[in-house]
Amino acid sequence: MIKKILFVIFLLPSIAFSQDQYHIDDIEIEGAVRFSREALLSNLYLTNDTLDVSDSAEVIKTLYKTNFYQNIQLFSNNGKLIFVVEERPSIDSITFKGNKKLEDEQLKGILNDANIKSGRTFNRSILSRIEIELRKFYVSYGKYSVQIETKLTELKRNRVSIEVNIYEGKVAKIQQINIVGNDVFDDEEEVPEEEDVPEESTIDDDVRFKNLADGFVYASKEYANHPEKGAYTPDF
Repeated sequence: MIKKILFVIFLLPSIAFSQDQYHIDDIEIEGAVRFSREALLSNLYLTNDTLDVSDSAEVIKTLYKTNFYQNIQLFSNNGKLIFVVEERPSIDSITFKGNKKLEDEQLKGILNDANIKSGRTFNRSILSRIEIELRKFYVSYGKYSVQIETKLTELKRNRVSIEVNIYEGKVAKIQQINIVGNDVFDDEEEVPEEEDVPEESTIDDDVRFKNLADGFVYASKEYANHPEKGAYTPDF
């Protein structure tokens, strides 16, 4: 029996049981601050008053998937199932420094769209997500050399503040355009504009055509979007 208990504890280090199946008279939650007992139990789906040790790992895995907790331990004691949890901190505030092109509210809006905002549960991946989302937006403004760094400060009551430091850099400008493979026109020669082509054919109300560089494609309106019917390319 001792070997059996040691084997179970070795496989499931966050679980402490003394038998293969445990009878549940009560469930106790220790360490919960932001999330209530009901919030935890709503994710367990315990359908009876017993719990198999073999199912305990799945119970803990289910709670980890909620992203509410960064550490979970499960114990049993005289008919009581005890969860000892360490909650993930919440984001208290997100502030910005160094931004000139974009206002704070614009930057907050970008992060809000990515579901990164005050009150949300924090995990380390959020810092890299902040950098990715903001960099992507700055690049759309031509700020290719933008540099973004985040600073995390732990606060009381399991909260964190995030400071985002931004060096926007200069807007990228096109200094030169090189054309490769041009045999018909020289680099300095202006390429003539294409002639305007009417959207509707004057041949018939039920026919329309599009310019395809070398000629025209005639298509019946009934089969205008059909890949096989009602269209052909005449030889010119």
